[in-house]
Amino acid sequence: MKKLEKGTSAEKSLRKAVGLLRRELKAKNELREKMLAESRRITRVSKEATTLIFQGRIPKAKAGLKKAGKMIRRLMRKLEEAPELRHSGALSAACQEFAEAFILLALEERGTCPTLEEVKVDLGSYILGLADVPGELRRGVLTALLNHDVEGAERRFRVMEAIYNELTALNEQAFHVLPGLRRKCDVIRHLLELTASEVVLERRQQRLEEALRRSERRLSSETFKEKPA
Repeated sequence: MKKLEKGTSAEKSLRKAVGLLRRELKAKNELREKMLAESRRITRVSKEATTLIFQGRIPKAKAGLKKAGKMIRRLMRKLEEAPELRHSGALSAACQEFAEAFILLALEERGTCPTLEEVKVDLGSYILGLADVPGELRRGVLTALLNHDVEGAERRFRVMEAIYNELTALNEQAFHVLPGLRRKCDVIRHLLELTASEVVLERRQQRLEEALRRSERRLSSETFKEKPA
């Protein structure tokens, strides 16, 4: 193979071409660092919103999610010329976290599930975020049970079941397009098994306690009637 002579047009053009690539790569790397930093912020704000929802601080949770949504849209505009970064793991995870919190808020506040258009994330982030909601709903179930609110626990459990049924009813191709979905569905099934037994146990406990109270009231009434005049 003939070596390139130093200073030839081929060498100069190669140096120029690689120089342009170097500048392009530097710009892409700077954009990647910004994307990672923004993704971490979106994740943090979304997680904080989830915590606020269970604390009953709905207005503050809404404000946080509104802020996170704006951050996502602004970041997506910045990445229009770098599509490979728009599908990075960090940004995808952040969008899933946001979708999870957004859906949870709607379910807890108004009892309805928001659409993809309302959440304003990509399809994969929406579905995978939805698949994480049952884990948070289980937290709500356990909190309700601690407060002896069986109705609240049962309501959240039914939503957990509905999410599982809808996700598993998706076309089998969904599991190929979204590799993490099958594992998440397996996790939901396990959570449903655990949660069902806990809700049933609390319901039985309440029924037993109510039966004992009725029995005590009846015995007390009968004792009062049997007292001599």
